Amino acid sequence: MRIYSYTYSSLFPFKVYIAPDAHRINDMFIHGKIYIIDGYTAYLGSLNFTESGTKYNYETRVRVTDVEAVQKINAEFEELYHHESLAFIGIEEWGSYQDPEPLN
Repeated sequence: MRIYSYTYSSLFPFKVYIAPDAHRINDMFIHGKIYIIDGYTAYLGSLNFTESGTKYNYETRVRVTDVEAVQKINAEFEELYHHESLAFIGIEEWGSYQDPEPLN
């Protein structure tokens, strides 16, 4: 018998917004990916932060290094991240869906 146990922790702000009808702003579905690296560099594009997204899929992303633009991207991120009415799951729950524990 094998017993598996998984734990997940977030090294950076991370939310997975759930149910398309539950996370719309002005009737728009949130699908964009925003990666803010250090306050000076941001990436925008289709890249999902998954094994398929980083290794196997052809993804698009744009690197932004203009400090004023990165600040605006960061402000947009903060507004979405802290929006009260957007339903989301944390990385712990999302991780358990990605790597389900086998039945013992």
